[in-house]
Amino acid sequence: MNSQTVPPCRLTLPGFLALLSGILLTTSISFAGVAQPPLVEMSLSPEEIGIGSSSELTITIDNSANPGPINQIDFTLPMPEGVIIRSPSTECGGIVTVEDDGTLLRFSNGEVGASATCEIRALVTQNLRGPHTLTISDFISVAGPSDPASTTLRTSSELVLGFQKRFVPDLVPLGGRTTLIYTIENQGTEDAFNLSFNDLFPAGIAIATPPSLSTSCPGISITATNGTQAIEVSPDDPIPLPAGETCTLTLDVVGVSPGIHLSVSGNLTAVAEIGGEPVSGGLAVAQLEVLDPASILDVSFTKEFIDNPIAPGGTGTLEFSITNNSTTETITNLEFTDDLEATLLGLVAAEIPSRGGTLVQASFDGGGGGGAPIITGAWDYLDRIENENGANQGYPTDENGNAWNSIDFDVATSSIGPWESEDVPIQVGGIDGFPGAPDLLFGIDAAPNGQNLITTYLFRNTFEISAEQLAEAEWLFEYLVDDGAVVYINGTEVFRTPSMPAGLIETTTLSNIGDESGFSTESINLSGILVEGANSISVELHQTTLESSDAGFQVQLIPGSQSTDGGFIYVDDPFQDQADPDFSSGQLEPAGGFTGGGLRVETGGQNFFANFFSPESSGGWTREFTLEEATIATINLRYRLNIAGELDNGEYGEAVLTVDGIRRGSGPGNSLLRLNGSSDNEIASDSGWREAEIEIFLGAGAHTLVIGAYANRTTAATEIVQAWFDDVSIAVPEINIEPCGPGSSISGTSLLSVTGGTLLPGETCRFSVEVSVPVDTAPFGSYLNVTSRLSAQIGGEPKVGLPATDTLVVEPIPPTITKSFSPSSVAVGTSSTVTYSIDNRASAIEARTLAFSDIFPESLRVAGGDLPPGTELPVTTTNCGEGGIFSFSPETNTFSVSGDAVVPPGAICTISFDVVADAPGTYGSTTSALSSSLGSNPGASASLTVVPPPVFTQNFSPENFNAGQPGILTYIIDNSASSLDATNLSFTNALPEGLVLSDPVNFSSTCVGGTVAAGPGASVFSYSNGTVPAGSSCTLQVEVISLEGGNFTNTSGDLTSSLGNSGPSTASLEISP
Repeated sequence: MNSQTVPPCRLTLPGFLALLSGILLTTSISFAGVAQPPLVEMSLSPEEIGIGSSSELTITIDNSANPGPINQIDFTLPMPEGVIIRSPSTECGGIVTVEDDGTLLRFSNGEVGASATCEIRALVTQNLRGPHTLTISDFISVAGPSDPASTTLRTSSELVLGFQKRFVPDLVPLGGRTTLIYTIENQGTEDAFNLSFNDLFPAGIAIATPPSLSTSCPGISITATNGTQAIEVSPDDPIPLPAGETCTLTLDVVGVSPGIHLSVSGNLTAVAEIGGEPVSGGLAVAQLEVLDPASILDVSFTKEFIDNPIAPGGTGTLEFSITNNSTTETITNLEFTDDLEATLLGLVAAEIPSRGGTLVQASFDGGGGGGAPIITGAWDYLDRIENENGANQGYPTDENGNAWNSIDFDVATSSIGPWESEDVPIQVGGIDGFPGAPDLLFGIDAAPNGQNLITTYLFRNTFEISAEQLAEAEWLFEYLVDDGAVVYINGTEVFRTPSMPAGLIETTTLSNIGDESGFSTESINLSGILVEGANSISVELHQTTLESSDAGFQVQLIPGSQSTDGGFIYVDDPFQDQADPDFSSGQLEPAGGFTGGGLRVETGGQNFFANFFSPESSGGWTREFTLEEATIATINLRYRLNIAGELDNGEYGEAVLTVDGIRRGSGPGNSLLRLNGSSDNEIASDSGWREAEIEIFLGAGAHTLVIGAYANRTTAATEIVQAWFDDVSIAVPEINIEPCGPGSSISGTSLLSVTGGTLLPGETCRFSVEVSVPVDTAPFGSYLNVTSRLSAQIGGEPKVGLPATDTLVVEPIPPTITKSFSPSSVAVGTSSTVTYSIDNRASAIEARTLAFSDIFPESLRVAGGDLPPGTELPVTTTNCGEGGIFSFSPETNTFSVSGDAVVPPGAICTISFDVVADAPGTYGSTTSALSSSLGSNPGASASLTVVPPPVFTQNFSPENFNAGQPGILTYIIDNSASSLDATNLSFTNALPEGLVLSDPVNFSSTCVGGTVAAGPGASVFSYSNGTVPAGSSCTLQVEVISLEGGNFTNTSGDLTSSLGNSGPSTASLEISP
């Protein structure tokens, strides 16, 4: 084996330096490969805030331990329940977002420089009482995961201050003013002294001139200088904001530069006692967007709660209106939202305006047009729009740019005029349906070429709609126009006559030929278009040619409930080719329907010769209806068919329904039902009432329904076919309307969304929704409702409009009180029941703490005698709860209600007890105002009439007569002063000695009924159980005689009756011997 020894190495200086350099380089490379993950820290300023207040969160990423940068930083920060995060910003690059409605902060792809730190900031708002711990547990970077980081958001234990602010509105044009509202709420159990904060606005916001500064916060001094961007609030007087109370501070500011400006105040502080340690309330945060004028739509956007105030549980109309003020530009893709829930928790849209639904609903039981006309008064009309034979003018606008068919159009400032005014009918040239009407319209043969100068006429009127009429399920439009017309109600097109073309209508559009011979009726859908109160109707009338010789106009709206015939018109021979009108008739029979009225058709009864030329006969009732788009129409009706027994084999009768001339039925020959004749010629056939439902797919436009009877052949006058019809309805699927032009839509309940709108120059869209105010979550007061911005496009360029605002007022409906006596008239000493009725039927919430009093007249007292002091009055109550206190004070003769009597929602509480009076008279009184938890209403009055007993008198006739001759004794019972019958009349009269009843007695009476005891020669007369009616008198007469003569004084016993004791009567008599 060979071996070798290696001598020790000797390192020179250059070699050592080279070796050291290599070691250091190797070390550096090794160090870079094992960089430490950055440190993560979180902090809040302030750490302690109130509910609704905010704090600034800072997340610090510390890379000071590493000489190289760290990238690929990712983490999430979930918010604990009751905390939301917003408005993040980053110095660490990457992407920072807020997700899930502010409950998660996400950061990704961030980077921190070598040996550096960076920060991520955001605002957190506390909506539930803390403490709340915020933790980042998934921080990771290229260097690996970092340790978790946490911070805690706290709430003070005693003095808790909520601090918020908002801009109203929060979107303004450049230079526009808005109101900044600070709200401070003392949410703790201690009073708050020395309220203090400052606020430095961002550069795009400045204090307005003047600032219109106001506050309800006690003990503060406010410094705010016009045109600057700082406000300072500091303690002034030691006046506290009491525990549980809220105050506000408002001032106006101006948007001075375009953009979105986040405004964060300084920390609100206060002390629980003078000299105590300040307690932090937190920051107030709001955002104001200032628009560049070039991006703003030239529109008028408004909204209004039409039915303010609305009671809890009630509904009302919220109306929106958008007008394109431009005279040249069309607005497209118009959209906005309205967060009703943000206005008031539980506020929702109960009914979105829709079209479709029930188009015809006829039960033939209506008032037959007995109601007053809906559209009354003179019409404004314009007959000066020159066609192509003249100035070729378009539609007029007014000085405010309102379109001629808009609600607010002012005829006095119309760009084309003058407008005239006249009652309908209005015509020119002699319309068949208006015989004798004067010529009023200009334009016929008025062009230089001899043709018509005017071919389009405009008409306008207004009318009132009541709440009851607003609930009408169907409206009928009755019209006679020559030649065609388009009808608008409240700016929305609701009807075109069949003679008008589809599509865009202009002033030079010509109509097809119209029917001027008589009125037509059309069912129209006005759901979501009519409003309670004032409405407008506009009609444009179009000629058929430039040479048309006449034009005419008269229209009317009819509630469906007022139309007995439901808009149906009788026609002859609808189901046969050859007309033969002498053998059919139609009647509306008031009792001929399934229930109430119905339509009847009778046909047939031809003789042999008539049958030879035209064997068929038919009659029917026709009704037009219009579909706005192609859809499935469902027709429901009841019908009954009867054929006379005389119809022979091969002869039959049918109940028939046609739509646009096509039979629609499941019976033979597509009838509803066919009944065949027979050879017995004896027994009539009757189907009894039946029901039919027919579904048909129909195109958009006008359609005609006919229902009636048909006979294929009759040869004798007795061969009759009859059909009856009732409860006819036509319905189509209900869909939401297009609120702002073709293709637009409206949807939502708590969040309304309008999209896809289009407005031509000068055009207005106006639509309404029914909103429902919650019952239990709606404190009484005012609630500002602000839509989102209005966004749209003009020529493809995005534009925005300012929000629309209005205030919803929620007020309860206080119960009302009425008072009555039963009976309202009584006899002296007889009791009557006084009843107080507290009516809460108009309210959806209960009325508590009912209170009122009633001072009775002196002579009226509680039945049963006076109660001892402090004793509760025994009363009878219904629906009044258990907590009411009912008392009567004899000293002041006053009845009062106090305590906690409660009337349930939709109910009536009654309170009753008996009273009596000891003397006749009329005893009236008025209660005090009725107060309750829902407010107060005026008191109620009622009177009790206490009637006297009848006046009882007697007389002799003659006053002197001879012995042995009879005289007449008359008893007079006078009840003329009473409003009640006097019943059970009874008295006895023992005649003075020497005076007796004659023979015969010759008794007579004008009293009602009664029993008499009066025998000839008797010295006693008695009467019992008689009656004298209210307001009248009666008499009883007997003949008396004396055989000896003398002076006699006759005194009866007491007259008693149901009205009390009238006492005795007396009369004197002298009889000569």
